[in-house]
Amino acid sequence: MARRVLRLVVVSALAIGLATPAIAAPRAKASITADGVNPHAAFGQDVVFEVNSRSAYPWVNARCHQDGEQVYSQWHGLFDSYRWEPVFTLGPTPSWTGGDADCVAEVGHFARNGRFRVEAEMTFAVLG
Repeated sequence: MARRVLRLVVVSALAIGLATPAIAAPRAKASITADGVNPHAAFGQDVVFEVNSRSAYPWVNARCHQDGEQVYSQWHGLFDSYRWEPVFTLGPTPSWTGGDADCVAEVGHFARNGRFRVEAEMTFAVLG
């Protein structure tokens, strides 16, 4: 009889141990910055963003607007296997030949459903 009780206690302790959730280390918060951009950049300036992302394959999307109309959008991957230099040239474009613009740069990743999940963003002005 004593052996059964002992076995039940050991099995119960193992079951409780397996059911206890593991405590994970907190994830670092995502961030995006760029030298020479805060609080503004110059029209035609080349910008390289520095990011801290939770993703192994982070992407940056930079967009600019004039009077509510989008005049600039560019995407770059910031991971080793990305084939192009992640340099964002802030104009000109066919719809942005000069003048000031309000911009946002977002770092994030693409989820399995194909949607872009923003992790962090920064806003800045382009003076032109």
